[in-house]
Amino acid sequence: MSNLPKEIQNYIVNKILIKRVPAYFKLDINGKILNYYGNINNYFQNNIKKNNLITDILPAIDYCFPFEHEDIAIPFFSLSDNLTIDIHIFKEGDNVFLI
Repeated sequence: MSNLPKEIQNYIVNKILIKRVPAYFKLDINGKILNYYGNINNYFQNNIKKNNLITDILPAIDYCFPFEHEDIAIPFFSLSDNLTIDIHIFKEGDNVFLI
């Protein structure tokens, strides 16, 4: 697992997973939304629908698909004037995940 001290692990889990409740998507290699989870409404006002492309709601990441990378991190991505997020995209098996 991690060699981070328990205090650091607890902080990260509490700050990121519990208080922020991230939104995440399961995608195919071309960016088609297979499923979505988490607190989607906190981040996206659009109607999120399965089988649509993730680039329909995040057009700026079009260059990432088809996904042929190990992982991509895009920090401080601006969704609006008041909302900045960090995007992480990674491949696991035949699926791609976007957090």
